[in-house]
Amino acid sequence: VTNETYQFLAGAKGTLRDRWDWDVGYTYGHDDSKDRTPNAISESRLRTVLARSTPNTLNVFGGPDFKNDPATFDEIRVATERAGYSTLGLGDAKIAGELFELPTGTVGFAGYAEWRKEKFGEKNDAFSSTLDDIVAQVRLDAPVDARRTVTSVAAELRVPLVKPARHRLLYKADLNLAARFEDFSDGYDSGVKPYFGLRYQPFRDLVLRGTYTEAFRAPSLPQLY
Repeated sequence: VTNETYQFLAGAKGTLRDRWDWDVGYTYGHDDSKDRTPNAISESRLRTVLARSTPNTLNVFGGPDFKNDPATFDEIRVATERAGYSTLGLGDAKIAGELFELPTGTVGFAGYAEWRKEKFGEKNDAFSSTLDDIVAQVRLDAPVDARRTVTSVAAELRVPLVKPARHRLLYKADLNLAARFEDFSDGYDSGVKPYFGLRYQPFRDLVLRGTYTEAFRAPSLPQLY
């Protein structure tokens, strides 16, 4: 089995007007795998050799002292190979900072955008896939070359509900609102998936959190193909 894997990552980040932090990046990864078996047995060739009535047939009843011609074994041996690859190119951008002031404090905002391209391929030899001709091996998949692109956007707000340390049993409370949307080149999208989070701090040493969220998970390319 031979695997080759490499990955590249580049990015930059900074601050705008001392209140907005930004971050952009791009990563690319590639994985290639080959699984080679040089001593597999072809079922069709084995049947042919067993069916002969000539001296070069494969004799399985010759006893412990009998030896078949090595050339007979060479006739039924084949080399099989499973091979596959996957790649992922992903670019994203994030920004987070302060929107405006409320009587209860500063409203924070974060935005996120992502674009990615996925590729997946599998190529098995004809003995293992089309012919299904290897003894003691299940039939392997036919060749596959699949790809798709995905675009995602997300945003989040953090809203302070009370001024800190101004009320009894209400030291601090924040509300988080977020949403995410993904579009797939396969012909479907995730819809807008919400997130609601409440952070309640009755006093300094105790924090209670409650969340509600919805998520969408698309099947991966290997799962589909």
